[in-house]
Amino acid sequence: MQAWVAVKDAAAGLAARLKEGLSADKEASGAVRLAGTQNFKAKYEPDFPVVTITAAQPGQTVTVDELEQLGVLAPKKPAPPPLGDEIDEEKACDRFAGAFLAPTSTVLQNLGRNRRGVEWQELYALKHEFGLSMAGWLQRAKQCGVITEAAHLSLWKLFSARGWRKNEPGEPVSREHPRLFEQLVYRALGEQFVSESKAAELLGIPMMRFHKERKLELVDAAAHQ
Repeated sequence: MQAWVAVKDAAAGLAARLKEGLSADKEASGAVRLAGTQNFKAKYEPDFPVVTITAAQPGQTVTVDELEQLGVLAPKKPAPPPLGDEIDEEKACDRFAGAFLAPTSTVLQNLGRNRRGVEWQELYALKHEFGLSMAGWLQRAKQCGVITEAAHLSLWKLFSARGWRKNEPGEPVSREHPRLFEQLVYRALGEQFVSESKAAELLGIPMMRFHKERKLELVDAAAHQ
């Protein structure tokens, strides 16, 4: 037996709560089959008993309150508490982003504690190791208590005076290059699912370059320069 629930013109969040309450596939669209009910198909179960329905009535319409009383809907998730009036939302978001890129433990491990100041070379090296800008590292040093507010202000004035707020010194950190698609193309080639010409087409490179890259000739040449 199968039992299905369909929702029409549902309020925001109701469909997600319904799927969660029914332990249904969260990615499913349209009607949802209740977990625990069987889904037999003649293709897989040719001998399963079948009942022919000669007359039927439209499905019953129920309210949200009734669904909640039946325990079909997952409980509403409480809204996150608002930030206090004394908290600057923009600064809080900035601090969260900084902590995500450079957690406190990482900052303290690389810069230490209770410093009088930090060297530009330190920030430059950390920028290229972790991908966070020198300005970002300077800000995190202050937030994590590595340097005082006064030390940060002094360094920030020097940072701005040198024009580093717009263009930091040295080569910019190279952008990450996604490799998964390339890896899958070469895997398909290795399994002989695609030809060399198709692999080169998928990678968007000429055949001559494809042959060199496949043999790692370009990487090997760069290593011996």
